[in-house]
Amino acid sequence: MARFDWYQASVPAEVPVLRRALESLCDGRAEWSDMPRAPHGFGQGAKLADMDGPLLQVWWGGCHQRPHVVVPGEAAAAAADLLRGEFRGHTVSRADVCEDYADPGAYDRLQGIALGVARERGIKVGTAGDHLVTMQGRTL
Repeated sequence: MARFDWYQASVPAEVPVLRRALESLCDGRAEWSDMPRAPHGFGQGAKLADMDGPLLQVWWGGCHQRPHVVVPGEAAAAAADLLRGEFRGHTVSRADVCEDYADPGAYDRLQGIALGVARERGIKVGTAGDHLVTMQGRTL
């Protein structure tokens, strides 16, 4: 089943309200830590971690009017649901969708199709994962 594995958006909310809402994504204890420097012209930033490790980042201030949320990985789908439900006026700047396949030969079969579509439509292609050594976790 397809799901988000990265979700990034500017959110029309006060930072404390947004941070409290995002804490609901944590399994167990939620812990915020200030970032020494926020990227892209934001004045401040904070990282949220749960018991399993880093979960997301929030950047705000500086030359930006709205706080910005960056959620890579497993929490992205839940974050998208949360932002879509509670902060309907948010604007998405990046959303990556993935679908995992474990069938033998699936990667090679799908890679050919994907590369054909990329050539036809002028789409830039990249790869990620430990596909050169273990042949697992390949991403196109």
